[in-house]
Amino acid sequence: MQLEAYPPRKLGAWSVRALVIALILGSRAGAQACTVSTSQKTSVQCIVNVTMNTADVLKLTLTNTSAALGTPTETDFTNGFRDVSGAITSATVKSNRAFTLQVVGSTTNFSFTNSGGNSFANPNKPAADLVWATTQAGLASATNNMGTGAALISQNATAGATQSIFFRTNWQFNRDVPGNYALTVNFTLSAP
Repeated sequence: MQLEAYPPRKLGAWSVRALVIALILGSRAGAQACTVSTSQKTSVQCIVNVTMNTADVLKLTLTNTSAALGTPTETDFTNGFRDVSGAITSATVKSNRAFTLQVVGSTTNFSFTNSGGNSFANPNKPAADLVWATTQAGLASATNNMGTGAALISQNATAGATQSIFFRTNWQFNRDVPGNYALTVNFTLSAP
């Protein structure tokens, strides 16, 4: 058997670069489309389509999750209400879209338990007796109450919106018997 030797073939500089680039990109990019063009210099342009899915980001933080409304005095019953001094809690919302933070009592009435050996019938104190406002001074004219849901904050996307909430409890001599009253307040953050 006789072997023949062929002289090595010379490739131009452009051919070598194109071959190396094609091998590298072919192994790394799979189905990517590349265009090679030359004028004075060789350049390679590759197009990569990048996609991602971004979900809703809704975060709610409350500074306080329980609060005492205080024990009403004769003056409070005479005035018809007792205000809690200072904010009950502050709500902070972070969201990447428009949102609403609603507040409402979880039931239509306060729960009631007797105390001090009493055996009064449940007076069914309405959740609407717990009035709220976004400022202490706003309690005087507030119409929002825990019997009806209302927006504490409603706005566009934000890195942090904070709103405090202040409470006033209405009291009546002819209905609100001695005992322990409790109401769970729901803060519901949602994106329309």
